[in-house]
Amino acid sequence: MTIPTISLCMIAKNEEALIASAIRSVEDITSEVILVDTGSEDATVQIAKDLGAKVYFQAWQDDFSKPRNLSLNYASSDWILILDADEVVAAQDLSTFSDLTSDPLRCTEFLQRHYTDDHRLSNFTPCRGEFPELESTHGGYFESNLVRLFPNHQGIHYRGRVHELVEHSVRDIARHRIERTEVRIHHYGHIASVKKDKKKSTIYTPLGEAKTKEQPRDWKNFFELGVEHNNNGHLRKSLEAFREAARLNPSYLSTWINMGYVQCELSEHQGAIASLKTALKLDPKADEAYCNLGVVYLRVKDFKAAETQFRAAVNLNTSYVNAYCNLGTCLSLQDRFSEGAAVFLRVLELFPTCQKAHAEVGALYLSKNLLELAEVHLRRAHELNRNDARTCLHLGQMCKALGRAVEAVAFLQRFIELHTRANNGVPKGELAQLLRGLSHECDVLTNQAFLAKDKGSSVVPPPSVSESAEPTLSASHGGKEKKSSRIKQKKKTKAKSKKKSSVAKGSGSKKSAARKTSAKSSKAK
Repeated sequence: MTIPTISLCMIAKNEEALIASAIRSVEDITSEVILVDTGSEDATVQIAKDLGAKVYFQAWQDDFSKPRNLSLNYASSDWILILDADEVVAAQDLSTFSDLTSDPLRCTEFLQRHYTDDHRLSNFTPCRGEFPELESTHGGYFESNLVRLFPNHQGIHYRGRVHELVEHSVRDIARHRIERTEVRIHHYGHIASVKKDKKKSTIYTPLGEAKTKEQPRDWKNFFELGVEHNNNGHLRKSLEAFREAARLNPSYLSTWINMGYVQCELSEHQGAIASLKTALKLDPKADEAYCNLGVVYLRVKDFKAAETQFRAAVNLNTSYVNAYCNLGTCLSLQDRFSEGAAVFLRVLELFPTCQKAHAEVGALYLSKNLLELAEVHLRRAHELNRNDARTCLHLGQMCKALGRAVEAVAFLQRFIELHTRANNGVPKGELAQLLRGLSHECDVLTNQAFLAKDKGSSVVPPPSVSESAEPTLSASHGGKEKKSSRIKQKKKTKAKSKKKSSVAKGSGSKKSAARKTSAKSSKAK
């Protein structure tokens, strides 16, 4: 019996850090590697050649399908396997490919596991050790589905300038069937450091706009564009795109969830409530709609209504990290310290590296002068994100309370630096007043530290009360999704030198632009 051969087909540009891992992950099951390079200026091409790849070149033409299809044209094997440079297949799953290539009429839809540490993203699931080597440094993931393995020489090809898929051609040929496998393709493109380097929004947004003009009746194009605009902070454009998507296809759940998020961020609270209630009519078990609705109520300070929605979300999804975080914030804003702390500790059981949970439970302990407990969590929060200004403020307050004046000054100065930088060097209003007050406090603490050193004693000023927590929304991570949507938090700090009631913001779940997701309708899990 002849063993089917597989061509690994890839496109890449400036992927020297990742492409070797992708090729090596499947080298035992592929007979050739075809790479179409669209303009790399680093060592991508040489690395691929050193690993045996046949490399071809095509200038970038504002269309992802063109280099994809060129790679298919050069493939000579019986089957095509598609991987991007920032993806791998686990060694334990390679044995399944002999079965996946046994039927020439089958196209295989894989689950693409996108690793991330952002618990606000749609369908975020904490890692559980299923793939220890591949997930060890990442807190969680979300998944989407798409066809990545299909027979060669049968007319199957990609369509779409962006969020390109072969599914459309498979259905038009009407000879093959699409079947899903539980095999994962592990994707690292949503890790913060990788996203920062690639700056995909500069490519995807213009392509998404062009796609809506070329296919103005396709609701999916407007949904994808709405996600891109939202991820880039262009909320009005995002809302316009989601409204058009809803007009063309009013039954798509994720459109209403994401629209509700954007309306909430624009302070159009009544519109947000209407959109999210429409989502719940479409699916009464849409946990992300409940979460986002809770955030809307939190923003208007209807804490009881917000609590009801967050509890509904976590009852539907007992691993819903973002909803738990928002519930903890909601309880904290009602001065229910013990309940709020318990919820954040529950988050840490689910997701031990959740920076927000460590930061918020640490702030709660600090507000009750439980300094040892506060230090454990605030230190961990700072390790996880050294650029979180609120955590720096809380650490400064904690160190001040413990009489560690020098360390307190360092953290408070870091808080000042982060906020000054975030405001282009010109903080205004209450924030400017707070920063001036903290700068003066740093001077006082520095003087106290020198006096204490001269006298051989330590200074223990009374503790300051920390800022209150800010809740977060849920929205789409974009493009093609597996099922559901969550929105990114947009932090807005209004700090005062004395204890205050925080502006109830909340963070919903949001779609992170997962480039390939199947065109199937998404449903909140």
